[in-house]
Amino acid sequence: MTKRILSAAVVVLLSAAPCFAAYANPKKQKPKTGLSGLLARISAYMNSDPVLKARVTAVAAVRGGIPTDQGEDLDGRLMDRASYLRDRVLGSGDSRDEASLRRIYQALSVTQLIQSMELPLEPEMRAEARAALQAWSGLKHSPALPSALKVYLAAVPEKPDDKEFVAAGWAAYCRTLTPELKSLRQADPSGRIPVPETAKLDEALGGLRKTWTEKAVSPSDAGQAHFLAGFTYSELARADLKGAAAPVEPVAGKPVPETREEASPAPMPRKVAAAVAAVPEAVFNPRFVYSRAAKSVVLIICASEDGQGELGSGSIIDASGRILTNAHVVIRDSTKKPWPNIRVYFKPAKMTGDNTRDLVSPVAAEVVGFDAALDLAMLKLTDPPGDLSPLELADPEAIEIGDKVAAIGHPEQGGLWTLTTGVVSSLIADIGSVKGKNVFQTDASINRGNSGGPLLNAAGDIVGVNTLMSRKAADGLAITSVNFAVKADVAKRWMAKAGTKVAYAAPASAGSAGPGPMTVSVSVPPVKVIQASSSAGAKKEAKEVVSESKPFSREDVIAQAIREMEDLEAEMHNEVEKRRSQLKP
Repeated sequence: MTKRILSAAVVVLLSAAPCFAAYANPKKQKPKTGLSGLLARISAYMNSDPVLKARVTAVAAVRGGIPTDQGEDLDGRLMDRASYLRDRVLGSGDSRDEASLRRIYQALSVTQLIQSMELPLEPEMRAEARAALQAWSGLKHSPALPSALKVYLAAVPEKPDDKEFVAAGWAAYCRTLTPELKSLRQADPSGRIPVPETAKLDEALGGLRKTWTEKAVSPSDAGQAHFLAGFTYSELARADLKGAAAPVEPVAGKPVPETREEASPAPMPRKVAAAVAAVPEAVFNPRFVYSRAAKSVVLIICASEDGQGELGSGSIIDASGRILTNAHVVIRDSTKKPWPNIRVYFKPAKMTGDNTRDLVSPVAAEVVGFDAALDLAMLKLTDPPGDLSPLELADPEAIEIGDKVAAIGHPEQGGLWTLTTGVVSSLIADIGSVKGKNVFQTDASINRGNSGGPLLNAAGDIVGVNTLMSRKAADGLAITSVNFAVKADVAKRWMAKAGTKVAYAAPASAGSAGPGPMTVSVSVPPVKVIQASSSAGAKKEAKEVVSESKPFSREDVIAQAIREMEDLEAEMHNEVEKRRSQLKP
């Protein structure tokens, strides 16, 4: 069956696979100009060996902004205002906001080019950056550039100094571009989306920024990332920023109705104190939950011909091979359409911690329905194995604040098929102002890679689909243990509209959700990291993080999947050539 699966994957990927090999050696590519040339340069850089193999740092790098003498991050100031204006331009199309946004993108281009020249940079790139800065300084600007700044950029040094750059008037100019806002009221951009070309630039910037903030790349590679980011911001300053109307039917043949009149707000807790007193707490055994549910949680890897990709989790929900996950895992930001290549990996019976051995025999999948607003999507395996073990949905009416829950997924910098535990912290209705998007808040650890995976009750049934995490407040203060999962009843109603009807699991009797402690053993001793909660006046209770796997890198796993696609393409090509030779007279 493995051969049959691999052959099917090759058929899907034949048109895309040759492109991966083309980016392996950027020097062999024909030079291109314009937007397509810039995107080709970025793709070649992002898929080069030094970047792909660079170690992901445990803590994001501090570098990435031009500071003032007061310690203010000018890049951060510009980017925050750009994000605010981008939503306003998408939502209202105001010409004054659009002009301000374009000026800020130009300024961000300048600061990225300056930072690239502070680092080791190839002579050709250094000359290209200097020419761009000189050309920009010669333009007519409104507001006008400080005269000293204009002189500095017109003859920018071989290796600029950020303190000299700021002293020449850069800080003052940035503050002029970002005056204090009289109102923080934003237009609603939900009805419009960026056009594909602009979305590709956004996606490229995100990848470049991760290179210098999240990877231990060499100074020269970091310099090249800043260089490419500078020209990407320059393209954004000229791009279509007003966007286009969002499509009504996200997947042809499987429209998901936009109206959700029957979706009721999240119910308020029903006399929690009385319920706790009347019903004994169910036994919550993390080992039991993991042994029952982990085999039904999958790893989803999406990829495209340009070397970009996404990684997330999902839950098998029926024996025919349907998988419930998040829309943002399988729908590409730049196109608002499903990723062209989606592969699903199943948990091996015994984890080794070696991705090349644990991630084998993937099955191709296709998106059969999604709702971007609810952040839900349904996959269908093209050739499902015969031994699938579906998870059931739990009725969220039976869930109360304080109930213990577990999450299983693939958090970045953690292990594959990681278990984390916590409690239901709160109920929130219509999160993000999306009608019917009701969620559980939980302190169970959720990170990138957990997206689309299940939040589970003591019986190992799905109470929610992990979707969001809060990490930073508006003022930059770190936020911890605030994560969200779309409630199971929201997913159940949406799946019914998409053509998949499922019933809730039969409720377990109190105290029978699983065996008592120590009755289930795991073949590989789990690695545990204990983090105590700090609720004032309450008994400290540990939250578990358990994994049978070693920490993995999101980029490494996606790169491995792409290499497998290349190998499959080569194998298919050799087989075709062999058969052709046999047919020759």
